[in-house]
Amino acid sequence: MIKMLWIVTTLTVSGPMTVTVPETTVFNDQTACARFAEDMTGRMQDWVRGALRADWDLEVDIKFRCEASGDPV
Repeated sequence: MIKMLWIVTTLTVSGPMTVTVPETTVFNDQTACARFAEDMTGRMQDWVRGALRADWDLEVDIKFRCEASGDPV
């Protein structure tokens, strides 16, 4: 199983802000994870703007990382 982590960067009145946001969806493989992230990047940008109560034109940079889920044994 593959899990995804969103990495969000934007400017705020206090300066640059970078945070990670875990994705609750679990994927069967890397390809499905990457495809989902690419499809959902715009929605994640809007979600960040809404969470910050920011204007819709606020620039939000979104990256993602797909990695194996669970703890290594």
